[in-house]
Amino acid sequence: MHAANDVISEDRFNRPCSFGDTFNVTQNSLALNVALALARLFDVSDPARHPVEQQDKASIPVLAHLFRRQDVQETLAANAREWHPQLTDGAKLGEASCREASSKALALCEMYVNSPSHQKAQSRLRSFRTGRLAHHLFDDQPTDLPRFDDLDALADFAGEFVRAAVLAVEGHDRDLGHEEEIKWKMDKTFWEVALSTALAADQ
Repeated sequence: MHAANDVISEDRFNRPCSFGDTFNVTQNSLALNVALALARLFDVSDPARHPVEQQDKASIPVLAHLFRRQDVQETLAANAREWHPQLTDGAKLGEASCREASSKALALCEMYVNSPSHQKAQSRLRSFRTGRLAHHLFDDQPTDLPRFDDLDALADFAGEFVRAAVLAVEGHDRDLGHEEEIKWKMDKTFWEVALSTALAADQ
């Protein structure tokens, strides 16, 4: 989405075209796909009806709940002591890295979950997912729709949390910035070709 917006804002593409609606439909489809993926990442059922530990969901709230458990923390720390067997004091190094990453993941949760802007963004996304994407035959459609900045904020938080979580569990620093840079270049090339073709066909 961002690559498309960056390209179409360039002077050579930023002019009226009969294919404008096609571009808008494509962007809307991308936004819906991102919204659905994020809704899954932040999904959690009512703990009073379904204990969090028994929820079979790859979601940040479920993972954060598990990270808060003392037995989970100790198990992760014990496993981390085996990360660097070739190093002197490798066991201490691994355990320290694990505990630090776990604490960072939980601190990120506390910071974002308690943020009013995050709560509003997540509320809009949840209502949109339930009322429009998952159960689109409901009579009452959500009026407070998620915005692009909602998706950006939630995605940024998810990336930070997952990076800390992967480090705590596996000992790998999974920074998605490099992959994002590669993907952005590929997307930019695609949109340059697509928009150039659309403008040429429009002439």
